[in-house]
Amino acid sequence: MPYKYSKERTEAIQVLKNLLCCLYSIHADLFHAALIEEGFSEDRAGLLVGACIRTAASKKWITKTDLCLPSIRNHSNLQRVWISNLHHSFSQRGANSMREIRKSYAFWESKGLIPPDELAERWKKI
Repeated sequence: MPYKYSKERTEAIQVLKNLLCCLYSIHADLFHAALIEEGFSEDRAGLLVGACIRTAASKKWITKTDLCLPSIRNHSNLQRVWISNLHHSFSQRGANSMREIRKSYAFWESKGLIPPDELAERWKKI
């Protein structure tokens, strides 16, 4: 019988899934900001980030890289760069999905949170 998540965690996982469809790569700060944008409190978002990323990794929605970036939220921590496995299939769905992808990148860049796509691309070539 599959594990049943709390309503809050289920909502957070859906936020992450939506993020992964629109962005090629993510890191914890980006997901944290997405949770805040969806109305989660700072405390709850901080608690949900790690658990949801572990869930996404176990469902093969993301691929772990060996790359890390300094955290914007906590400058003493490094955060892993993850590659989305959902982005490619979503981007193949036509003009509407490409519009959503461009809109998502523009939104996060306006917030100062640029997805680490360039790093992820270099990592894939190693």
